[in-house]
Amino acid sequence: QDENMINFIKGGLKIRTSYQIYKECHQVLQMTQGNKSKNETYHQFEGGVQLGIGAFNLMLSLLPGRILRLLEFIGFSGNRELGLYQLQEGASGSSLRAILCTFTLLVYHTYVSLILGTGDANLQEADSLLEPYLRKFPNGSIILFYAARIDILKGNFEKAQLTFQECIAAQQEWKQIHHLCYWELMWCYTFEQNWLQAYRYADLLSKESRWSKAIYVFQKAAILCMLPEDDLKRTGEDIVSLFRQVDGLKQRIAGKSIPTEKFAVRKARRYASSQPVKLILPALEMMYVWNGFAIVGKRADLTENLLVTIEKEETALQNETS
Repeated sequence: QDENMINFIKGGLKIRTSYQIYKECHQVLQMTQGNKSKNETYHQFEGGVQLGIGAFNLMLSLLPGRILRLLEFIGFSGNRELGLYQLQEGASGSSLRAILCTFTLLVYHTYVSLILGTGDANLQEADSLLEPYLRKFPNGSIILFYAARIDILKGNFEKAQLTFQECIAAQQEWKQIHHLCYWELMWCYTFEQNWLQAYRYADLLSKESRWSKAIYVFQKAAILCMLPEDDLKRTGEDIVSLFRQVDGLKQRIAGKSIPTEKFAVRKARRYASSQPVKLILPALEMMYVWNGFAIVGKRADLTENLLVTIEKEETALQNETS
């Protein structure tokens, strides 16, 4: 543990050194803004500084206030507005880092702001950032992925599903991109309550991806809980067995458990005893955990269908206890 702490401190000092260098470069950039003779090297330097300053400020601004105040005390800065501005400037430039600035902003607008609850996703800006790359690289897998993700956030699930399939077909080298598509497709079908299709992609993730086996297996079991009895039998899956696997699949990163895995493990323990205690609508509970209701809320028809499902389950529970 002492060695881990020393390595952690060393890593922190290196990051601080990197940030201080970026700050010095930013000061140089500000001092030379008035120069009329700006060659290609200058623009590349400018793009790199904008990416570094922007990414540092944006990422640090997402940390809890207590940690951020401590980091600011030792020389870091977590100014979200500055970070977004620098990244926007970098994305609008012509440097090699322009696309990296664009991707950083896309990650923020399509994932971070939604999952961390830092605000509504700015889909208008995300669209404008992606549009030139869609024209230039219409078959680029990463470009297609973000296009589909934006469609999900707009509530265009059917269109998103088609685009994710195009993204999967676009390349076969990076299986990790396929796994990202499977994850999103699983949620698309979950929002539509197409449980068999959602199960299909949850099953693929549990077999192919190593990012979080505990989450994938729990998610698969949760989706299976939503299936009618006949459909469940046709899958050949044992829900109780799947839930019992979850605890053994959890992992630790830097000595810490992943919060979503801890949640899944705690829920799955209801199936650990010889007389399992059934989870109630676990797939919808996971949808809440991943802030999915904020997405499905864009579609009144699907929201209504979810409400019907919840009311049916509530009625069934009342009948069981009465």
